[in-house]
Amino acid sequence: MKNKIFILILLLLIIPNAKALVSCDYTDEYKAYMELSPEERKDAIQPIMCKESYAKDTLSSTYRNMNSLLKASASDKTYNGLTAGFVTPVKNQQYEGTCWAFSSVASIESNALKNGLGTYDFSELHMVYSLISGAFTDEGGKNGRYNTNTNGGTIFYGASYYFNKNKQLLESEMPYPDRVISPIHSSNYNEGRKIITLDNFYISNLNSNNVCRTSEISLIKNKIIELGAVQATVYMDENLLVDNKYYMSTTSNSTSLNHAVTIVGWDDTISKSNFPGATKDGAWIVKNSWGEDWGDNGYYYVSYNDNFICTMIGSYEGVSTTTYDYSYSASDLIGADVVYNPRTYIASKFEKQSIGKEQIKKVSVSLPTSGTYKVYLSHSGYTNQNTWELLYEGTSTQELGIKSFYTDKIIDDDYYIIVDYEATSSFTALTMCKLGATEHLEYKPGYNFIASNSLDWQDMALRSTPCEPLVYVYTDTYEEPEADITLDNVNVTNTNNVVIDITNTSNSEFTYKVFLGEEDVTSHFTISTNDGKVTLVPDNTISGTFKFHLYSGSNDEFISFTLNEEIIPQEPNISVDDEYIYIKKSPTGYFKNTDLESSINVFNTNYSIVNNGNIPVTNLYTGSRFVTTNNEYKIIIMGDSTSDGIIDSGDLLKMVKYLKGTDITREQYVAADVNRDSVMDSGDLLKVVKVLKGSASF
Repeated sequence: MKNKIFILILLLLIIPNAKALVSCDYTDEYKAYMELSPEERKDAIQPIMCKESYAKDTLSSTYRNMNSLLKASASDKTYNGLTAGFVTPVKNQQYEGTCWAFSSVASIESNALKNGLGTYDFSELHMVYSLISGAFTDEGGKNGRYNTNTNGGTIFYGASYYFNKNKQLLESEMPYPDRVISPIHSSNYNEGRKIITLDNFYISNLNSNNVCRTSEISLIKNKIIELGAVQATVYMDENLLVDNKYYMSTTSNSTSLNHAVTIVGWDDTISKSNFPGATKDGAWIVKNSWGEDWGDNGYYYVSYNDNFICTMIGSYEGVSTTTYDYSYSASDLIGADVVYNPRTYIASKFEKQSIGKEQIKKVSVSLPTSGTYKVYLSHSGYTNQNTWELLYEGTSTQELGIKSFYTDKIIDDDYYIIVDYEATSSFTALTMCKLGATEHLEYKPGYNFIASNSLDWQDMALRSTPCEPLVYVYTDTYEEPEADITLDNVNVTNTNNVVIDITNTSNSEFTYKVFLGEEDVTSHFTISTNDGKVTLVPDNTISGTFKFHLYSGSNDEFISFTLNEEIIPQEPNISVDDEYIYIKKSPTGYFKNTDLESSINVFNTNYSIVNNGNIPVTNLYTGSRFVTTNNEYKIIIMGDSTSDGIIDSGDLLKMVKYLKGTDITREQYVAADVNRDSVMDSGDLLKVVKVLKGSASF
């Protein structure tokens, strides 16, 4: 048995020099593929990773073949990312507390495979040097880095590396040492290069010291299927390992989270008898970072009954090879969650890096655990809300994290990003604050500000506990488009067609597209050009604010227009407001769905006329539903207070009973209010009597 060194760290106790659970004998084709350079792999098709005969001899005989694994879903009883080809080989962190780096890199490498980017082998050592002040012999290498040695880290560290640095190295460029990491002088640090970027980072604090619940198991499975692998934090004590591959910790034998690993699959069929004290079957397939001699070829099973593995799940989304000319960050590092007031404003100032104009391509901000958030751009300060230009708004629930969105705004000077958080109660969000573990981070006044409802702004660097928000901006150099084509004078006609003026001074040939957000919706329009105008005829199924793009060579001109979802009555017996469709009819017979369809024009949406069970209805009645793409209207048959579609003496009786104190539904009340004065009273009763006698109409 190799010597073990147990080191207590900030959040993770690293257990050194051990190995990793699912074995895989690589095919000859895959071995040859692995010999290719990353550039060559991008042009090659990745072959099957594991030999079929050997894969069947792994921990579970239920592992599927490659084709079925590629079609896997969270409802499958078993799934193994290794045999599916989405897991890179097991590595060894040696005698260092760097499991956080290995689990982060393992997750990113699986994400890259899942996204079809090819096989990457990133340098964990470069991540350590990029983030840990204790990895340097001089003060010059400590600024802006976590104040710790290499004996531990948290789940935030990897996210800091990918969001802030945006530069990486491959393992071949900076290989991990055989035993311990030697501190270096800052002059020997290689900043790295842009290889990959990511959009989103989430931390699912699913429970605290509890076994994995059904909803949590489902969430993690779905993340694995979507992303390839996820990070997890566990309590690790090798004395609890059974048969070198089965593991379960409980609150009775565990103290705290002390190790970071990567979940790459699951097996619901693993018997609980393999885990002493377990009450349910099933386990996660976990990739460790203690080499292939540990566990079962570097892997092990962790029971669903484990008290810690579902406590903190880290996941990355949007891994890509997209790079940007310039990147900005309000903080160099990512810290733990901080409690904010229910309404909080954050403003960050960024100094434009280039001489010319830049185009903002992507913005990333910290999410509230529960609430809404709006992100604004201002070119002239942060205190005057009239200067704020809305870039994005969204809603977040439960998960901590960082969310990215794309935009195309042009900046020609210093600028501000403002985030407006709003929740029903105090909420938490990831922020970097001055704590004992971050003393090397410099908090500069004049760049980050915070305010509450009153917008009483404070400099975050000057507060008793200085902080920096997590705001990132990515830009490209902006080149002014050629001014040979312009678009203006958008006009939406009463027939819902869109007419745009085109000025084409060079008579260039052009093509065009229509976008709704980032979605290409050109197919929803018939587009024609004539006499300096372009006419767009919508297919009447979608609504929103669209962008019409016209392309000529490298020139891209665009202009926005809005098509609202509309229901326009064509007959006086029909009226519509934001909630109801009112129908006036005679007491005899039903008003049918075809009658309604011939009495209205519906623009820019699909619709259905259904009951509460979403079953189409023919005879309309009070309370039936008119459902569009974005809205729902309740149908009101005036006088039909019994919701049977007919106006008769039964409706009179219903109205009399209500006036005596019997309850009716809201829609029935509106139908009984035939005088449309918002009060159902004896006047409405008299009106219905007259209608039934034929002496009046609705």
